[in-house]
Amino acid sequence: MRRGLGVYVLEDRGDPFLDVRPSLLGVRKGPVASIPVLAVAPTESRQKGLSIAFAAAISALLFGLVLRRHLVDDAYITLSYARNFAEHLHWGVIPDETANTATSPLDVLVLAALVKIVGDAVWAAGVLYVLSVTITFLAVHRLIGPAEGAASGALWALTITGLIELNPIMLSSAGLESTLFVAILAWLAVAAQAKSAIWFGILAGALILTRPDGALFVATLSVALALSIRRWAVACLVAAVIVAAWVIPSWFLLGSAVPDTLIMKRDERPWGGHYFGTGLLLLGKHYPLAVITSVAIPAVSLLVLVAARIMRSSENASAEANGWALRLLIIGGFVHYGGYTLLRPPPYHWYYSLSFSAVTLGAQVLLVRRYGAALPLRFLAGALLVVSVVVLAMNSHTQFAPISTNWQSSAQAEQMAKNVAEIIGRDRVGLDGEIGAVAYYCRCEIIDDISNMSNLNGRIGHHLAMSTGLSHPLLSLNYRHRDLTGPLLPEQYFLAATVDPSGHPWSWPATSPWRGIDYYVLTGPFKR
Repeated sequence: MRRGLGVYVLEDRGDPFLDVRPSLLGVRKGPVASIPVLAVAPTESRQKGLSIAFAAAISALLFGLVLRRHLVDDAYITLSYARNFAEHLHWGVIPDETANTATSPLDVLVLAALVKIVGDAVWAAGVLYVLSVTITFLAVHRLIGPAEGAASGALWALTITGLIELNPIMLSSAGLESTLFVAILAWLAVAAQAKSAIWFGILAGALILTRPDGALFVATLSVALALSIRRWAVACLVAAVIVAAWVIPSWFLLGSAVPDTLIMKRDERPWGGHYFGTGLLLLGKHYPLAVITSVAIPAVSLLVLVAARIMRSSENASAEANGWALRLLIIGGFVHYGGYTLLRPPPYHWYYSLSFSAVTLGAQVLLVRRYGAALPLRFLAGALLVVSVVVLAMNSHTQFAPISTNWQSSAQAEQMAKNVAEIIGRDRVGLDGEIGAVAYYCRCEIIDDISNMSNLNGRIGHHLAMSTGLSHPLLSLNYRHRDLTGPLLPEQYFLAATVDPSGHPWSWPATSPWRGIDYYVLTGPFKR
């Protein structure tokens, strides 16, 4: 806001990046509303500042006291990439082997920058978590717009941000790129609502570099720009330039334009007969309350929105005019969910968090815009938030997230990794199990498909040989600069999960609600 001599004038310009202008006379043509400067501007600014501080403080306490103790194992893969890049400009899970299995290059790069500042990758993840939650709050506040008063708008923005971030499935994705993804997605919706082609393109490129499946949301939200071919073309060009800034170096230097995890996910078998489409049933067997709550937040939000539209007319005409970006965001959530259902990967829980967050954000902001003053809506939002907090509180004393597919706790993995590092020294150890936390705490030469390209080359070659139709030239082009003939690295030790550690001199417990009681055993050294 800039200060004038008389009043601030709110103009319905359809542009949330510029919605307040000063007027010396307090008179303008068109649908405007004049508000005394001293009565509104300081109050709104103070309320927004307090809300930002509150969101940052709560998210910092949440990560510091709870979330950092039970990060999902895959988060440690990202943290290893970030630490190695920050310390050695090396792209890989382990110090001496290059890899291309970081699904989110933008997340790794941002974390690496934060590691240089705070000195520790886990705490860097905490800083990024706080920043992402705060940025999401600001986007939600912008999306709500002037439909609510200063205090009410800020309170609703906090509530909606809480419904997104305190969803058990989002809490269980802490340390991964999910929170950053949602922050960028929320601002992409702001840019789509404003029909700002440049900002849309920048945010679209950032979203795709955060996760490749972000392209599904980008394609859906780009419909908001489709009425202007020029805007749409500019947005596409800007997004393409940003994505190319990573994809082209990756193609030449890492041997693949896209992360190798895309090949790995195609080969993965279902978990207990469940792919993504039915995976919530499997997760629900292990974590019923957390999964039900995770699904209920977006589902109830959307059902109430639909019911309200059927039963009563809109309370806010301007919300109708500016609501298309939010409707497209909800549609994007369903497109994302449907895309994963068709691809049939295993039911990694963080895949669901992105779809659920999009639907929750879109539905809740539309509800607030239209019926924000309605007491039933306030009761509903409060009830959903309370249930999420209850699930968090019930789980806060454990070593695992509300929904966890980890094979062992982070504390168990840390202890085992440090013991393994002492035993093997500078030798190389193969792995059959989860590599994330073990590689992060061991800092040793631990080898599997995620940490070493040579292990994955055979699978890539098999896919190239078996591919037909359009997939063959696409795969051939993607791996054009990759040497697939390199030999497998020899291993002097091998670390594997088992149910019976008897007869092994080196073994460690691996217990979790997901797998029950297992053990890791270390065998070797083998003859060189």
